Amino acid sequence: FSEEQIISLEDLLQGQDEGGIWVDLNGLSNEFDQQIGTVNTSTLSPGNYQFAYQIDSETPCEDEETIVEIIVNDLPDIDAGPSFILDCENQSGYLTGTIPVTGEFSISWSTDIGSIVNGENTLTPLVDQPGMYYFTVLNTETLCFNVDSVEVFIDENFPNADAGPDQRLT
Repeated sequence: FSEEQIISLEDLLQGQDEGGIWVDLNGLSNEFDQQIGTVNTSTLSPGNYQFAYQIDSETPCEDEETIVEIIVNDLPDIDAGPSFILDCENQSGYLTGTIPVTGEFSISWSTDIGSIVNGENTLTPLVDQPGMYYFTVLNTETLCFNVDSVEVFIDENFPNADAGPDQRLT
């Protein structure tokens, strides 16, 4: 999920003096903005990244430095499964999400216009309407999440009978 997330390194400090500079201890190029002390994590590989906040002091005081670290965790490697078509013979079907074998995960499916009959918190919910279905998996240990989607189609030749609104015959 390469959603842009900007981290303000200043927010990781407490009680720092004004006038310091940020130094990248990792050799990042485009992800680190030294002028404003921010890191864009959208293109960073998983790992630990350290940054120093340095303040030059007047003699006889020593210069000060504080190290902060950010941790970029792996996103859950997920797949919402293949698309399929609803038709006269298959008026409902199961979505088939997959998640990593190890770890603790929270699973949920959602849709804007489709219909989840049951199993919205399982890997294989039953659906009975066309639409886009979103598979969200949260790693409950790292709190990192990922989203994948799958589309369910309807056969264009699927008959659609509509007798209009309910009426009472007398």
